[in-house]
Amino acid sequence: MSQIEERLGELAKLIKSKQDADALCDHLEQVLGGAAFSTSRRSAQFLQYIVEKAIAQETDALKERTIGVEVFHRSPNYDTGEDAIVRVTASDVRRRLTQHYSREGLGSEFRISLPPGGYVPEVFRDLPITYAVPLFPKAIEDVRPATLSDKAEISELPAPSSTPGRFSALRRTVTLCSVAVFTLLLAGALLWGSHRRTPPGVQQPWSYLFASGQSVPVILADPDLNEIQKLTGRYVSLSEYANGKLSCDTLPPALESVCRIALRGDKVASVDANALAKLAGVAAQFHAGVEARASRDLRLPDVQGFSDVILLGSRTANPWTDLYRDKLDFLIERDSLTGLQVVRNVHPRNREPSLYVPTAGPYGTGDNYSVISFVHSINGKGHALLLAGGTHEGMDAAVNMVMNQTRLTESLQQCGISAAGDTFQILLKLRMMAGSSLTVEPLTCHHL
Repeated sequence: MSQIEERLGELAKLIKSKQDADALCDHLEQVLGGAAFSTSRRSAQFLQYIVEKAIAQETDALKERTIGVEVFHRSPNYDTGEDAIVRVTASDVRRRLTQHYSREGLGSEFRISLPPGGYVPEVFRDLPITYAVPLFPKAIEDVRPATLSDKAEISELPAPSSTPGRFSALRRTVTLCSVAVFTLLLAGALLWGSHRRTPPGVQQPWSYLFASGQSVPVILADPDLNEIQKLTGRYVSLSEYANGKLSCDTLPPALESVCRIALRGDKVASVDANALAKLAGVAAQFHAGVEARASRDLRLPDVQGFSDVILLGSRTANPWTDLYRDKLDFLIERDSLTGLQVVRNVHPRNREPSLYVPTAGPYGTGDNYSVISFVHSINGKGHALLLAGGTHEGMDAAVNMVMNQTRLTESLQQCGISAAGDTFQILLKLRMMAGSSLTVEPLTCHHL
């Protein structure tokens, strides 16, 4: 069964009656009439076409050439390699869908997504969810063993364009300027309100990161880099990234323009923006601050000069995390076969598996992972906090865990880590349904 047939089959299970189809069509009208799509007639027409054809189970209609002919009125024999209008519009539709569901569509019964690598939409229908967050699993044996063999190769390349859509990482982005202004305003307000409070007692890791009372740089992930790697089909190393060599020049002219202009690295994922705001609040309690730093604007001497630093995101969107690779036991890496980000356990302990393989990507249903890392900084003068997830839901879970001092302390103590200043990693497991985290469990932690 092809990917298109499989996805249409899932949609057929969801739309079992005329009432279901009508409900989805009503939802589609709401999406098209919302702010995200009201400014782009082309993207709106594209989305309406693919959803209607998916509901009708018209497999052949959901191919690039057919869409180019029927939606964009190209000739039947047009060169899809030179004319990238379908691919470019699909990318814009993904961005607008993410924008819609993070604003007007937050409480929607349906969620429509367009995974990269194809033009078959995925549709989720939310069910009532009971949230439960257990403190700690009963035993390490509860961890699901890796389903890939330990010899499986984890490629440095991002997944090819044919990656199954449910593994796509859709993230709403905003400008770095807006994030910086918002963070400064929030930090200022919290500082004003907290100047009469006694700073918190000894905490980990905040009492180390913010001890100086100065602003701590927060290196934000680069979601545009992730998109560039999908377009080029190759992984960008830290050396290439630091020198501005992103391989845009290997793309056809139309896509090269998109790569250089639209994906210029001036945006930040919404999950990182939320993390930055929360970090500003914690810093204010120590009469300190945070300074948002765009990954693409930094150079090696900048990062090496940071005594204390916080890094957000995994290596595919924040190559600067590679500087700390040799210090870590848990490494998040992209699997070239599935497009998912697996967690490599470099030094397994207590019968731990050497590989943690997720069963769901962004907005999916299943399991995924995230990692909290607290290590010494590159120059040895301070500490670095690394927060990363296999999905943006995982990233959010890592941020929430490290912000909850009670849960963080109890989790570390159960792993035998209690001495002040200890460096560590915590591996978190998420159970998700249609992109919502049902549970977040600390699986294990390592004293580094």
